Amino acid sequence: MAGAWPAVVDERPVTAELVAVGSELLLGETVDTNSAWISARLAEVGVDVFRHTSVGDNVARMATVLAEACGRASDVIVTGGLGPTADDLTVAAARVAGVGLRRRKDLVDALEDHFASGGREMPRSNLVQADLLEGARALEAVGSAPGFALDVAGATVWCVPGVPREMQVMVERDVVPALQSRTGQAATVSRVV
Repeated sequence: MAGAWPAVVDERPVTAELVAVGSELLLGETVDTNSAWISARLAEVGVDVFRHTSVGDNVARMATVLAEACGRASDVIVTGGLGPTADDLTVAAARVAGVGLRRRKDLVDALEDHFASGGREMPRSNLVQADLLEGARALEAVGSAPGFALDVAGATVWCVPGVPREMQVMVERDVVPALQSRTGQAATVSRVV
């Protein structure tokens, strides 16, 4: 499932928007440390981060935020919302991309292996985590939730779990190398005066 994207230097500037999904962020129950971590990592490879947005667990609102971000940035990195629930981010992304979802056997097998390795039986509700958007590239799961990448309206949408440890592995393994292949040896430098 994981693999390197082609190392092609794109002529477009690489800009990013970060979207953190979760009603707990809006209620003040959890602080969004993921966006800060991702922004720092992207600055190291020369990607300009233009905006951070938090949105609750609501498919219509997620779809609106995603569509708007795709209109402004070359890459949209979304954390959270990949759980086994009806308000899953994948549904919102499918709505924005205008594509359907398809249950992938390789993702079902990976989910079953994940639960079996912990000596647990997989709840049937987790099967929705094996539903991937048509045309999306799966990002190998670190926990139970696989991430995915999909080109939407001229932008690449990267969806990774909200669990910091899982998110960090996917961003380092999948997102950063793909973006760095387009920025070359760039870095963002700032000075505090």
